[in-house]
Amino acid sequence: MEITVTGRHTYAVPAESGLLTLSLGGEAATRREATATASQLASEVADALARLTEAGVVTWHVVAPLTTSSWRPQGNSGKPLPPRHGAQVRVQARFVDVSALATFVADWGLRDGCTLEGVAWELSDATRDRLSDDALTAAVEDAEHRALVVARAAGARDIAPVWFRDPQLAGPHPYGEAMFARAALADGGASPVVPEDVTGTVSIEGCFRAVERGGGATNPAPRRLHP
Repeated sequence: MEITVTGRHTYAVPAESGLLTLSLGGEAATRREATATASQLASEVADALARLTEAGVVTWHVVAPLTTSSWRPQGNSGKPLPPRHGAQVRVQARFVDVSALATFVADWGLRDGCTLEGVAWELSDATRDRLSDDALTAAVEDAEHRALVVARAAGARDIAPVWFRDPQLAGPHPYGEAMFARAALADGGASPVVPEDVTGTVSIEGCFRAVERGGGATNPAPRRLHP
């Protein structure tokens, strides 16, 4: 008798860093004015992030090239109005200090032309790899346990592995992204930045041969990855 089961393991660990994304923009009657506004904001943010990098609380940041757009709005009567121009700069920064991230969010969340898009909570590559290995081991153990329960319920005394199939891993990924309560920022309240745990799930399919009571396994096969 062969038994096919799926083993699973889910983990949840505190995030090690937060990737902040914000958009800096300006809108004006001329492209030059809009560009000047966005460029000034981008320069100030870049300087602030450079100081935080020197302090060791930001490990990576990028200021994307400026982009522009133009459109012609319509009045209430449907008549075209003079054209408007916009300029945008997207910025990302990875913070390893939550309090520094909260202070940055509180400071820049009140600035005109700055849109705080959210924070994605992350793990380092080393931590992610270690968690994936540990979770895969635990998933195999879960599969073996499930198969053994089924085998003994069916009258067998033990199991021998035949093959394992490793589906695509799901995760790690944050439970959710931190969003910003702009009303609280406008009221001068504390920043709502709260780290989310990072979670991941590993599953593996396994086939086991049941060992009958009083006898050995029939041609037990070593563990191998199923194609």
